[in-house]
Amino acid sequence: MKTIRISRKHLSEPMSQRGAALFTALIILVAVTLVSLASLGTSLMELRMSANEEATMQAFEMAQAAIDDVISQGDTNFSVKGGVGDKKCTSNVPNFGTECDATAVVLDSPLQASDHFLAIERESTEVCPPRALGTSCVKAKAVTFSVSSSYDRTLYGQGRADLEQGYMVVIPCENCVPRAGAGDHN
Repeated sequence: MKTIRISRKHLSEPMSQRGAALFTALIILVAVTLVSLASLGTSLMELRMSANEEATMQAFEMAQAAIDDVISQGDTNFSVKGGVGDKKCTSNVPNFGTECDATAVVLDSPLQASDHFLAIERESTEVCPPRALGTSCVKAKAVTFSVSSSYDRTLYGQGRADLEQGYMVVIPCENCVPRAGAGDHN
């Protein structure tokens, strides 16, 4: 049997490194962890921003849906009776007594929520309709309205939108007499 001699020189070499590789690996690990945490924070901020944008767009769509619903009902919500400034609202409008004359505005049931406010205000007296409609002051009159819609779900962490849209009602009549200066365009 052959004997191998180990000198003291071979035994002392591993002791001279004293953990330099371990220290380097720990520094690299800490740096990678800090970069990962920074990118995680950025990702979370982008997620919040996209959720806010989605809530804003949903609120806008709901406010527009209420306006579209009121306009689609036509004569139910738009009355030519009354004067300029007459205002009809849904029953849940804040400060109803000071802002609205009546609560006659009716929305479809999915839109009748406590977070939906809608008002219709008469903007003009009877005027000649625009020429693009293919009629004249002799055949019809027109009345303009302003439809305001507010959708507010901020109490629930969702969006808010306020929209206003104009609407014109054309009233056919026989032998309408144009008012002086009404811009008759037969």
